Amino acid sequence: MYIARILSLYGARYVLRRTIEVRGMFMAQSILDLGPDPRPWCQGTCYAPELLDAVYQATGTIDHDALDAAFAPFVPRQEPSSRGPWVRQHLTPETEARIQALHPFDKRRLAFLRTGCTDLGAIHLVHPKLFVRLLAKSRDQLEQEFWQMERILRPDELRAYTFAAFNLQEQFACLTARHAPQALDPEAVDAAFERAICRLKDDEAFWKGMVRPAWGLHPYLRRYACYHYDFQFPADDPWAQLVGSFMGSFRRPQPRRPAETVNTSRAEILFGVPWSQIRAMTRAELIRLFRRRAKVLHPDAGGTHEDFVELLALYKSVVLSKSGTKN
Repeated sequence: MYIARILSLYGARYVLRRTIEVRGMFMAQSILDLGPDPRPWCQGTCYAPELLDAVYQATGTIDHDALDAAFAPFVPRQEPSSRGPWVRQHLTPETEARIQALHPFDKRRLAFLRTGCTDLGAIHLVHPKLFVRLLAKSRDQLEQEFWQMERILRPDELRAYTFAAFNLQEQFACLTARHAPQALDPEAVDAAFERAICRLKDDEAFWKGMVRPAWGLHPYLRRYACYHYDFQFPADDPWAQLVGSFMGSFRRPQPRRPAETVNTSRAEILFGVPWSQIRAMTRAELIRLFRRRAKVLHPDAGGTHEDFVELLALYKSVVLSKSGTKN
């Protein structure tokens, strides 16, 4: 569940909604109109009976955790949230396939909001774990969440945000477009933005499960036109660019390193133990085994140069996979 903010000529109204799956499409279902202020519907940890009735009628149950998450931006909790121990998340092949199918516009927006990097042309190389939060959500829910997340951006970041999100750099051949879009011809940038936003407006895959207006831009796209035309790129300060580039290099999405394949039969021969035993060893045990075998296979001890080099390569590939194992 989530709370959607709807703007009109009469001000903002809020609607409690949830995402449902209908014939393979994620769509938004309105549960209750909360009016101009959602806060009266939740007092502390208690919700209004009318709200609970509407939720029960729509979902068949009352999920207080989902309600707490929806009202969290509007009603601060008095009691601290209990967070369990951190658990490493492993993606299944099915989940990775769903992440790969996400729209690149959503991926680029989230990547910029997390890293501040404008060079997002190779968004497909970013590790899929960054985009898990985008799964199983309707277009309406995604746009409402992005609307909230974009509030952290400073005014001098808004135009750079649209430049990265719409991947305008692909329409320019010069290297300047990747890291210094403020140096481009402003009229050319405006033309590139108009082409990109028109393509997104007509993109059926992006608007899947949502009704679009018959003409003009959807309200969810209008704000990007404001970001682009009403704001400017940051001032061209060389020292600030140098510092920003250095600091941002630690936060940029890094390409996913492909998994290395290990020749298990050769590993058993060179290490002198079965592969199952090698995989069961801790990092410290593997290091001790490598040192013993290196003394045997070293060319000075009667081994061959090729076997020693191969042992070293196998050791590196296996020990890196055990870098998180306790010694």
